Amino acid sequence: MTTTHSEQPNDTVIPILAPLPIRLRPQPGETAESFVIRLAVANHLPPSYLRRLITPGRQGMGPIDPGKLAAVSGRTTEVILRIFGELATRYRPKRTGIAAEQRERARRNSEAKRRRYAAIRRDYNAGMSRRAIERKHNVGWRTVAAALASPVPPPRKKYPNRGRPSLGGLADHVDTFLADHPAASVREIWEHLLDHHHAGVAYTAVNAYVVDRRGPSRRPPPDTLDPMIIWLNGTFGAGKTTTARELTTLLPESRIFDTEEVGLMLRHVLATETVRDFQDWQPWRGLVVAAATQILDYVGGTLIIPQSVLVHRYWHEIRTGLENARVPLHHFVLHAEHDELLRRIETDPTKPNSSWRFERLDDYNAARSWHNQEAHIIDTTDLQPRQVAKLIAAHTEHARAAATDRHPAN
Repeated sequence: MTTTHSEQPNDTVIPILAPLPIRLRPQPGETAESFVIRLAVANHLPPSYLRRLITPGRQGMGPIDPGKLAAVSGRTTEVILRIFGELATRYRPKRTGIAAEQRERARRNSEAKRRRYAAIRRDYNAGMSRRAIERKHNVGWRTVAAALASPVPPPRKKYPNRGRPSLGGLADHVDTFLADHPAASVREIWEHLLDHHHAGVAYTAVNAYVVDRRGPSRRPPPDTLDPMIIWLNGTFGAGKTTTARELTTLLPESRIFDTEEVGLMLRHVLATETVRDFQDWQPWRGLVVAAATQILDYVGGTLIIPQSVLVHRYWHEIRTGLENARVPLHHFVLHAEHDELLRRIETDPTKPNSSWRFERLDDYNAARSWHNQEAHIIDTTDLQPRQVAKLIAAHTEHARAAATDRHPAN
């Protein structure tokens, strides 16, 4: 399900998170990662799902946003920062020019040390004792000895590089998962540890271990992969994003392209052009086609786009652009009965009772006539996202196999 639409056009897009039904009290000395896992399990949610909701971006692999954690846990941001000190240090306000300041500070320190060495050598040549020099310049005997040995201060000693983060005893679980899923991505392994072993391990630790095990991932040449786009259409709140995530675990070399980010990119440029939806901006449709085409040219594989398109003219522009680029397109509409759609919108933890989504139901009903003609309709009323993903994966693999039979490789 898409979660980044604002309720009013041209507003800053801020995810609206509601407190989860079951609230937990943090345990003494508990980390934010451990608290998120306990909170997800108590509310019968996969920890990786909750992690995505409270993390900037959509992958859920970055640092926890204290404001979002406060929203889902029913507390204020100030309380969360006071309880989990690691979030407070991580989210200190960023300042510009830090690198330049550090270079200037290092230069000043080097000059000050040179002047001190010169002063120590002058005092010693004037007959002052070493003990008196130490007291005068407030330095130790090692500094005095170094200054007398050479007028040039020694370079700063280099500290050893940090060791790679530890998996904390989870290596056997990673090895087992890799044995069963050799082509699994690091993200899939990390989410598996989070959901099935409730392990609050850092993504960087998992990535470092997997790279040591099988080496860095090598991007295959684009011509070795059969590029393809799977477009998941349907009304807002139908479960497109959740199904897209499930699809990435079923289809090799697949990735999600969030086309709403293209709309966000255009907001600051076209803010004066008031529209109901960023899809009404013509550049959005053209940029989506161009970006999707270039992404596939670069990495190949399967691009999964969970995006509602309810205006036929807009879809015709996108489809024509992809056809002109000779990109195979598989268009699916995730449908659900009206009562089920209402229930999903009302209970969506990211935007419960979203009036914006309720208003778009009429647009979806109006689009169903052309959806039935131009897309493969999947009734998701009684299906879980994993089941829907398996149906889509089976359909696309069958279509790919049929295309290969019609046009065998030379």
